[in-house]
Amino acid sequence: MRGNERLICDAKGRTSEKGIGADSAYGQLLRRITSQESRIRYALVVPSSSVKVVERVREMSAGCCASTCTR
Repeated sequence: MRGNERLICDAKGRTSEKGIGADSAYGQLLRRITSQESRIRYALVVPSSSVKVVERVREMSAGCCASTCTR
């Protein structure tokens, strides 16, 4: 918590299949979204070796969730 903001993170470790791992991680994070309140933010935390794959998914979905996705 910071002020009245809340950050909910899902942290993932290294995987041999980064693309499949990123897809699974996003699916798990989406299931955790229980509120549309603007004070609550959801984040995926990944190793630096997976950042490009995770950002690819984020960029592809930017049109559908632009108001909630942050960098």
